[in-house]
Amino acid sequence: MILLLICVYISIVMSVSIWASRRVKNLADYMHASGKYNLPTAVATTFASWFGASSMLAAPAVFISTGTSGVIADPYASTACCVFLAMSVARLIFRSKVYTIGDLYRERYNTTVEAMSSFVIVISYLGWIAGVITSMGLVLDVLSGRNMGIPLANTLSAAMICLYAIRGGMWSLALADCLQFVVIISGLLFLLFNFSHQVGGLGVLIGHALDQGKYVFFPDHSPSKLLLQLSDFIGLFIGLIPQQDLFQRIAACSNEKIASRSFGIMGIIYVLMSNVPMLIAFSATLLAPGIISHYMKLDSQLILPEFILSQTSIVFQAAFFGALFAGLLSGGGTALLAPATTISKNVFCRLRPDLTDSQVLFISRSCIFLLATLQLFVTLMDKKSIYSIIVDSYSVTSVAAAVPLLAAFFWKKANSQGSFFSVALGLLSWIIAKFFFADLEMPSTLIGVLVAILSIVVGSNLPPLKLLGVLVRDGA
Repeated sequence: MILLLICVYISIVMSVSIWASRRVKNLADYMHASGKYNLPTAVATTFASWFGASSMLAAPAVFISTGTSGVIADPYASTACCVFLAMSVARLIFRSKVYTIGDLYRERYNTTVEAMSSFVIVISYLGWIAGVITSMGLVLDVLSGRNMGIPLANTLSAAMICLYAIRGGMWSLALADCLQFVVIISGLLFLLFNFSHQVGGLGVLIGHALDQGKYVFFPDHSPSKLLLQLSDFIGLFIGLIPQQDLFQRIAACSNEKIASRSFGIMGIIYVLMSNVPMLIAFSATLLAPGIISHYMKLDSQLILPEFILSQTSIVFQAAFFGALFAGLLSGGGTALLAPATTISKNVFCRLRPDLTDSQVLFISRSCIFLLATLQLFVTLMDKKSIYSIIVDSYSVTSVAAAVPLLAAFFWKKANSQGSFFSVALGLLSWIIAKFFFADLEMPSTLIGVLVAILSIVVGSNLPPLKLLGVLVRDGA
């Protein structure tokens, strides 16, 4: 029954998306809605796209076992990033008036840095897409009573996400995400009220969590553990900034005040609502400890959905899985649209400057289909947890794209040579540390970020290296 209700809900969302696609008249409509978002739309669509696999499945599972110390990246680093964007960067991005974040690298540095950073940004989205497909497939399989199987469930998930994003671009996502925003907020608050009431009230539930040390951010003061937490925080905090989806939502706002304020408001809503699934999952330790002990051994990511299915009526199940699928569809659509627009604008348009808007639209939609297909195969082979997949995906941009972008805004002396070294050496050092020296006390993400910073400082102060020629020449 619940699976049927979810199918009906997805059909409604798809219908809204298809209806909204009629507003797409040109490339600007598709890529950033021609800059027509008002404040409520900007808040709703950004929240719905960020609040997905990590918030609904991965973080609650980690929170039960380690508390907030294990989820310091998401939601807390994500929230810090929202505040930082609201205070400064959102206005600067809005004023740039370009289609993609790769265009910004080209205008500030050169085409070499544009190509390198665009490649890195596209790679980072592959992890996000994989995390969403994995999450949706996992839930579909659970709802089918494990009769569907992961391969078929993941295939259906990839198809739904692809259909959601492919037609209308940012206009479809905007209108559908407003619906998703209402579903997520109302569904989760309804569930929290129910479960907190069963244990004696919200204050009692939070009190139990505090007594068990779930809200202790730094329980282990050893240098290695603190460095790991710092690495996770910095990785997501700066790794979120050079993201095409974030750039598109800022560019879609009707003015820079809306762009700035939307992230400030969204950050508050995000951190509060991200704690709701974690508290609901924690209530399971009080109301159904048998489920916790069973699924901690089997797959902790199943705790929350199995708890909802076994302990609640169809009304509460519809509230939870409706909110879950709302977040997954929004996040998945965003994760497909962002790299597709980057590839079409910063790869194909550079190779063929004479492409028309309609041709670029066709390429963008084709890339959405190809990316969804590619990541479907990845999810069938990769057995990582959802949380680790998503954190790893942002590590790539934090070590190879964030430093040159922030330097472009805040350091006038930064040049193409420094940014070239920052991208190349930051990524290279991260790969070496992560895959060849995994036993180092210093986390690989922190190593990559430090190397990227050092590289842009040294590279920008060195005289131009003739050996590298056009690769490091400003404006080339």
